[in-house]
Amino acid sequence: MTSTAELVVNEGKIRKAIQSGLPLIITTYTLPHEIEVYIEQVIDVFLKLTNQLKLKDYIIYCVQELVINAKKANTKRVYFDERGLNINDPDDYQIGMESFKEETINNIAHYLDQQKERGLYIKVVLQIKRNTIYVEIRNNAAATRTEQLRIHDKLARSRQFASLEDALSHVLDDPEGSGLGLVILVLMLKKIGLDDDSFSFKTTDKLTTASISIPLDAAMVENLSALSNTIVENINSLPQFPENVLHIQRLIADPNSDMPVIARQISTDPALTADLLKIVNSAQYMMSKKVENISDAVKMVGIKSRICFIHTERRRC
Repeated sequence: MTSTAELVVNEGKIRKAIQSGLPLIITTYTLPHEIEVYIEQVIDVFLKLTNQLKLKDYIIYCVQELVINAKKANTKRVYFDERGLNINDPDDYQIGMESFKEETINNIAHYLDQQKERGLYIKVVLQIKRNTIYVEIRNNAAATRTEQLRIHDKLARSRQFASLEDALSHVLDDPEGSGLGLVILVLMLKKIGLDDDSFSFKTTDKLTTASISIPLDAAMVENLSALSNTIVENINSLPQFPENVLHIQRLIADPNSDMPVIARQISTDPALTADLLKIVNSAQYMMSKKVENISDAVKMVGIKSRICFIHTERRRC
């Protein structure tokens, strides 16, 4: 099953794959929004046919986080190659990452086109066998030594955190501010009763694979129910956000929203504007010169960080 031509979910093929224990494979090169929706639809049908719809939100979160990481890894390969930097050299890696985020955001269409032209793919694999669901995200770029060390460090630290609040206090203090999604993923798997072996990250000279295995036993189902109740209780206890913040969140969630539009909306709130500029000019971003323009600040922080920023700042109030 590929995502290159037709985006209609074929329930018959999914049913046949489940009955035979064969893997369902979705391949994409640029991960446009339409493919993300298609992946969610396939997961929905897959879980419905296996009577495991209760896992939907958890699996979709994991898949979204891992495919975005794979897409970023592929973009890195194009970016470093075009700049004449050796991604496997620690010194070159540090130089490239200083400008990677800003330069690729400003010209992302080019880098996505290059990923497709070079055959840098992302594969989402779903399979059920021996009463266990297997989820894999593959991309055909070997992780560098630096990347492997960072990922394994995040995994090791994630397994030591007792709560999400504990994880946030550590990860948000990280100089690069990265890895929060992976930390949440590991904590979530732990909460539903899965051990450290349920998530793995492996790389060869041609392939990087992130894998999740979910045994469908009674204990895990009970843990899922308990986790769902905890999430509902936490959501109900959260303070209501002001309308302006809610509007900004809707803009961020809309894939058709442009950064200038989001920047303009943030600029209408003096408190948000001041807080965002304060964060961007902090040691976390290590800017060579002070950022004073809200549009530049939004570009630097990025979509995921903007979400964390809005939630975190308003929780502090």
